[in-house]
Amino acid sequence: MITYRCFLLPLFFLIFSISYARFNPDAGRVVSYTEQAQVTATSGANPKLAIDNDTRTFWESASPVPEGYINRPDLNGLHKLNTGIEGAAFDGNLNTSQRFATKGKEGLFTFTYSFAKDAAVRHIALKAQVTATVKVSLIRGSDKTTVLEYAPNDNYSLKTNLPHVAVSIDAIELACENPFDVFELAMLVKDPYEGIVLDFGNIVPIGQIYTRHMSSDFVIRTTVELSTDGKNWTTVAELFPQAIPFIPLILNREYKVRFLRILHYLKPADYAKAVIWEVKAYDRFGPYGKPIEFSNNPKRISERMGINGIWGWGYNTYSDNLPEGSGPYLFNKVASLARNYHELLWDVTNPSEVPDYAAMADGKGTKPFWWLNWDREYSVWKQAGLKVSSTIMFTARTTPTHSWSDPAENARKYGFAYARHFGKSYGNGLIDLIEAGNEPWDFPKGFYPKVLIGMVEGLKQGDPKIKVLPGAFQATFRQYEGHEENHYIADNIPAGITPLLDGLNGHFYSHTFDRTGKRVTVNPEDPRSGLHGIRNLMRWRDANMPGKPVYITEYGFDSQGGSEDCPFSECITENQQAAWGLRTAMILLRQGAEEVFWYFYANEFTYPVLHSRSGLTASVDKAFKPKVSYYAFKKFYSILGNSRLERVLAETDQLYAYLFRNDQGNTYVVVWSPTMDDPKNEVMVQMKLPGNPLSICYLDGNEQTGWIKADQDHKSGTFRVTGFPLVISISDK
Repeated sequence: MITYRCFLLPLFFLIFSISYARFNPDAGRVVSYTEQAQVTATSGANPKLAIDNDTRTFWESASPVPEGYINRPDLNGLHKLNTGIEGAAFDGNLNTSQRFATKGKEGLFTFTYSFAKDAAVRHIALKAQVTATVKVSLIRGSDKTTVLEYAPNDNYSLKTNLPHVAVSIDAIELACENPFDVFELAMLVKDPYEGIVLDFGNIVPIGQIYTRHMSSDFVIRTTVELSTDGKNWTTVAELFPQAIPFIPLILNREYKVRFLRILHYLKPADYAKAVIWEVKAYDRFGPYGKPIEFSNNPKRISERMGINGIWGWGYNTYSDNLPEGSGPYLFNKVASLARNYHELLWDVTNPSEVPDYAAMADGKGTKPFWWLNWDREYSVWKQAGLKVSSTIMFTARTTPTHSWSDPAENARKYGFAYARHFGKSYGNGLIDLIEAGNEPWDFPKGFYPKVLIGMVEGLKQGDPKIKVLPGAFQATFRQYEGHEENHYIADNIPAGITPLLDGLNGHFYSHTFDRTGKRVTVNPEDPRSGLHGIRNLMRWRDANMPGKPVYITEYGFDSQGGSEDCPFSECITENQQAAWGLRTAMILLRQGAEEVFWYFYANEFTYPVLHSRSGLTASVDKAFKPKVSYYAFKKFYSILGNSRLERVLAETDQLYAYLFRNDQGNTYVVVWSPTMDDPKNEVMVQMKLPGNPLSICYLDGNEQTGWIKADQDHKSGTFRVTGFPLVISISDK
């Protein structure tokens, strides 16, 4: 090891210096139009906090009531800019006064203002100096109602009245026995509002807007408005004011505009304020950018489909003790790749120790577990025809920073021992692909890169031919830009280590937030779906690791099924899990993923929480009863496993169509309706195929359905399409 380190460290710094010059840490990120925008606010300080790329900071308005609205002609119906009345009593300045000394018909000193049209009074404010009580009255036709009395002991204070409901009036009147001085008379004539205006500087296309706009219950309505000139505005959406997360808004079309305005309408309550935390604006492709250009992959579909499993496949015993046809022999019908969550702390009691895999192989177990023998477990997976990958599991919760005496050196020694034992060059060859961490997102910034560098170096020294990936990261949002966890790729993969990595690793799920802030699951084609994060990761790869593959080692959906419920907000139906799961796999492969791994092989035998119902089967408690998704994947694998994805025929709001071809010259077109609804729902489509249809087969998870001979309608290009993928066998002749 001493000789190795003396050689490797200079090499590492040489690689680092060469790579750093062209390294672009933000290469995958789509820049929001807001980042170059000028921002102004109706009130309050620091409106730039609403576009500072940090959802923890915010712009906060002033309070329009009791006095904030007085100097705003847009809210104060008695402001001189609205009434044309000259005088200090209507200038919006509470420190200037105007004397009223004209007697009216009843011998009182009065002031009356009649509105050109009905005014809806929501709030009245008066600051005055009087020697007798001034009565403020609202006039509607022949009715006059006194709503505020200003006595000498109120002098120099702002006295207000807040009607329970908006009152429609024709005029307002002040009356007093003696002359009086008014510093300000104001009337709120509409719901008070506060907000910000973004000026992009030039016309830009806006199709998606992301906001964190959470405010108090005083906010009753929130609008999103667009404009080309800053004067004429089009309301394109209303938001739910109390939603907490960073929420996507997909517009009904792409608008060419220069200005974006977000307004919070408030109750006319004293000291009520509005808040906007973060705003981002994009074209119709949003923060994920345009779809990746399709390119052919020489691998067959069967070589690219994986499943996530665990030691013993839920039986809590070695896989060679499992019932016939279960465990790896059940799931090799849907995948040829199997990924195991290999706990670091199953090998060592703390990361500073070096694992003794030779002792483990001799039946002496590991230091934490006397009974453990990974060789025994992985051998069964291999015997079932599965290529095995392992993700080394460690987080700040399980292995806190203080437990690593020297993070890089600890990881290097562990990686070296691991590769020497499980790699093909010197070891038993049980492991084909290793990930240096799964989701190490709770470590502080700067810590994981040390572990990554050490572990990758150790793995490559232990077996130069072994494939090594980093943990799973994303390239869409920086930390605190749209999430709180430390999984932005630029913060975790340093430039110098990229030449030693054999690819990138991502976990993507089809989750988003609805307008109320509830986390929900959407179909994979939905522009809000987190699955589109693969686009950012692919662009990051193109810029910083060109030519190297991207692996999606987790994707999946939680659903009911197998006699187990799924009650949380991210749950979908059993049919949706099957249909959306297949569609997701094909979309990820089409976007360039080298391999995709479904999460999880089976439901977890636990209280239902997020990801615990993502299995293709029920849990051990229900004897791993297959769900619809298992049968759908099994049929997909059997029909198209020997094929390659060759061409994209259609990707529209109405229809997706991909072309597959196998070594025997058989050609298939897979089509589906990209619907959010029940995948059984049918639509009739006309489409031109690159050949004559021979037969069709629905991948609907029904084992009883098979191939149906193409009829005359099919030959004329008419097909009944559902949310379940439909396979059409065609002849090129």
